[in-house]
Amino acid sequence: MKKAPDRKNKILFLKYFLKKTSWIIAVILTLIIFYFSTRAWQNPIMKEIKRNAFFGVDYLHIVEFFIAGLFIIFAFFFYPPTKKSYIIYSIASVIFIAIADEIFIQSLIPTRTPDINDLIKDLIGFVLALFCFLVVKEAYYNKFVQLE
Repeated sequence: MKKAPDRKNKILFLKYFLKKTSWIIAVILTLIIFYFSTRAWQNPIMKEIKRNAFFGVDYLHIVEFFIAGLFIIFAFFFYPPTKKSYIIYSIASVIFIAIADEIFIQSLIPTRTPDINDLIKDLIGFVLALFCFLVVKEAYYNKFVQLE
C-alpha cells in the first residue's frame, strides 16, 4: 500500500510549484486581462452576461486582479531583484498593468472607454491579494522555512 504524502512533502511541492510557475502564470493572467479589455461589451450576448452576472461584471476587475496580483507577488517573492523588494516591485508592476489596461488599451478600442472606477477596482483587487499574502506569510512563513 502506498503511503500518503506527509504535510512536509505537500508544502515543499507547493513551494516548488509556485517558484517554478509563478512568472508563467502571472504573464498568462496579464495577457488574459489585456485580451478581455479588447473585447466589446456592446454585443447582445455580452450585455446579457453583464446584466445577469452575480455582482455584475464590473466586480470581475477585483477578482481578476486579486488572482493575477497573487501570482505577481509570488513571482517577485521567489525571485526578488533585491532582498525584501518584492512588495515594491509587485505594486509597481500591478499599477503599470492596471494603467496599461485601463488607459492605453481601452482608449484604442472604439467601443471601450477608460474608466477611473475600473482602475480603482483593479487596485482594490491587488491590495486584497497583498493583504492576504502578508497575513498568510506572517502566520506561516517561519513554519514553512523550517520544513526545508
